[in-house]
Amino acid sequence: SAPAAAAAVAAAASAAATPLPGQQAKEPNDPFGANYDTIMIQGFHWTSCEGGADGCSWYAELRACIPQIKATGADVIWLPPPSQSVSPEGYLPQRLYDLNTRYGTAQELRDLCKDLTAAGVKPMADIVINHRCADTQDAQGRWRIFSNVTFPDQMKCKDGGENQDDCVNFDKSWGP
Repeated sequence: SAPAAAAAVAAAASAAATPLPGQQAKEPNDPFGANYDTIMIQGFHWTSCEGGADGCSWYAELRACIPQIKATGADVIWLPPPSQSVSPEGYLPQRLYDLNTRYGTAQELRDLCKDLTAAGVKPMADIVINHRCADTQDAQGRWRIFSNVTFPDQMKCKDGGENQDDCVNFDKSWGP
């Protein structure tokens, strides 16, 4: 009967809305609420930077595995650090906008992200911004010079220099 079916649907909806032990209840205005039912899979390991099977890049390997990734039920895949880096694994990034890495080319990364998204799997990059590493040593041998950025040569002041409290001095010795 229709009333019995409606009651069954209401009971199922109520059960689905009730958190399991250890789960956090969803609040109506919780900005993270959509994440509580998300399943993320890690899409790399420490040696993934060495490439995929048959000599292909890691991005190409993952792209070929999208049907299997989707079949796991994962909604999100955690991708390796995408920037050019001192370390092959990507955890000492030098040039944040250079996406050609040991994992593959910038175009391979774009293609992977496009295909993952089309399959309903959201790509998520592993980015640790405070691990940034310079690419040139200073006179004391410290890796402190970022050769791929441009800094202003002088102080910048909001009021044209009248009030030194409103000025920013750009220290070129360490980078952005």
